[in-house]
Amino acid sequence: MIVDIRLKILCETLIPLQHQYPLLSAVSKLAPTVHDRNLFGIHPIRGMHTEPGYLRTTDESAVTIRAPADQIPIFLVLSGTRLDIGGCFIRLGVPQIFSLKPCRRLTSHLVTIKGYMERDVFEIAARRQLEEVGISPNAIVNIGARRIIRIKDKTIVGYQVDVDGLAPMESLSLQHQGIGGRRHMGCGLFNSGPQAECRQEG
Repeated sequence: MIVDIRLKILCETLIPLQHQYPLLSAVSKLAPTVHDRNLFGIHPIRGMHTEPGYLRTTDESAVTIRAPADQIPIFLVLSGTRLDIGGCFIRLGVPQIFSLKPCRRLTSHLVTIKGYMERDVFEIAARRQLEEVGISPNAIVNIGARRIIRIKDKTIVGYQVDVDGLAPMESLSLQHQGIGGRRHMGCGLFNSGPQAECRQEG
């Protein structure tokens, strides 16, 4: 079973807008296994874009790691720790565990597929990968905003991807496996939006 391990950020602070790589570095210092990109994904931190180049964390901000349930103990070391995110510091609360729910509509904020940066060819590659994880060709796929992620001196181009019309097992499969690369930096991880139609598994 795949779960989301959520550690709430306890204090309001500023963090870099491009925080994915610094967050991975900070987490991997305490939990080095997170570099196994086939098993783990770290969601981008959500916050308010109030200043150029930065996010302000809120009461809802958290560090969330998607991982197999039997790997939860690896990340307990993060509880109560202080992390340096690109020179900005956050303190984490105790972990909460959430099982994934099947939702008709899922969104990935950023999907990157190596070698596919232009929208037209990216869409073809994304649809092919969706079919490979068991998504029906009848699902409605929308390629949204072009986005970038910076990793040291590299700029990686990708797109938001929305998938609608998912059957329960398709939805869970997409959340479990994702598509594209750089999962350990939050790319290709699919979640339900606030308006998504979701139901409990079972």
